[in-house]
Amino acid sequence: MRIFNKHLILSLSLLIAININALTLDRGVNSVIQNDNEAIGFSVAGDKYWLIQEGYATTDEATCPSSKKMGYYQIVISGCPKPNNAKEIAVNERTGNIAVLTGQLIIKLKTFNNQTLTALENEYNLTINNKFPHLDLVFATTNKVVTASKEIAEHDNVSSVKIDLIKYMLTLN
Repeated sequence: MRIFNKHLILSLSLLIAININALTLDRGVNSVIQNDNEAIGFSVAGDKYWLIQEGYATTDEATCPSSKKMGYYQIVISGCPKPNNAKEIAVNERTGNIAVLTGQLIIKLKTFNNQTLTALENEYNLTINNKFPHLDLVFATTNKVVTASKEIAEHDNVSSVKIDLIKYMLTLN
């Protein structure tokens, strides 16, 4: 992976140039970057990731010739239709490794209340998995993890939103 003239260049049979001039949202641990729907980036634990928009991870058997088995998942970078159970994937800007977004968000509220929780659940199509009112913490799942985390982070009663992901040593190079 190389950075030239403010473009992130990724290679896997083809080159994908992603413009990284973007708006940065710094609320909580994760920041989300989006620019004209060209690229979606986010940070987790100090590492920057870029969503691979045509890529996905699935638990289905390999039906795509370009897929690679990594642990529990088949990783597909592009070129095959997404199945219903597809998980989003991203590339780590620093290491070039692939990460699977599990669909889980860890939401830290400023103050826990059921009205806020119901509003978030309905507005962002969340499934609440666990609630910890004494910690002002909620674990929820959604299909569009990065987009939802950005929007939820802007909510008045949200302190931070963290994206849960599984890191793999598979690189794009």
